[in-house]
Amino acid sequence: MDQASRYAEAFNTAVASVLCETRKRKGLSRHDLSLRSAVPLPVTSIASYELGHRAIKLEALVVLCRALGEPLAHVVAEAERRIGPDTKPLGWELSGELDLRIDLTALLRSTRVELAPLRRWAAVRTSAREGREASQVRLGRAGLMALAELLEMEPVACLVALAPFAEHRGS
Repeated sequence: MDQASRYAEAFNTAVASVLCETRKRKGLSRHDLSLRSAVPLPVTSIASYELGHRAIKLEALVVLCRALGEPLAHVVAEAERRIGPDTKPLGWELSGELDLRIDLTALLRSTRVELAPLRRWAAVRTSAREGREASQVRLGRAGLMALAELLEMEPVACLVALAPFAEHRGS
């Protein structure tokens, strides 16, 4: 299993654990959680996520976080904390060098609701630039931290949100 697969598996397990513990801490059954979900999520799907039988998709994670009253950034940050520093997402680490090239055009095409703040940022960046430079932006560690702060996100949650639109260059 390659590093990306190991990270994905560890991250999914940690997210499932955080969701299950949060649900139990709030005294909710899986059925209660299903009823509180804005988008219908069957009890069997919730059980499959919690037991690790299915990887949770971002859309389902957002729905479950909202139903639990937990910010997505907190769930992601707690999952990241649990998997520890030895399991790095695709070789990216927030404590070391980071050189990301973000495809702003792809980010702007995304229709995922939770990415609206990132799309607004991308729209501002592309309107201020021209040509090929307008379609890409380069972010280092400091840039990622500043963007996360601007968008009121945890840095890890910002990195996870940008990952589908990023090319990593660096150590």
